[in-house]
Amino acid sequence: MGGLTVDLGGQWVRDADIRIASAMGGAQLRLPDGVDIRGLATDRIAAPRQPEIPVPTLNMSVSSRLGDMSIVGPDR
Repeated sequence: MGGLTVDLGGQWVRDADIRIASAMGGAQLRLPDGVDIRGLATDRIAAPRQPEIPVPTLNMSVSSRLGDMSIVGPDR
């Protein structure tokens, strides 16, 4: 019970599988910039253009029970 804030900001250099689950409380997920994000159903998240050097891919699995989860996308 209680609020949850997960800030994934920072320099990502490798791919990652990320699973976040919350229950009985609100949650906020802050997404990083400069990565490809997969697994979230939101229009605000778009894969970056094809760069010369591939960016890391974050494969997300996010769930929330009995509370809202807000997803804050990177500033692009």
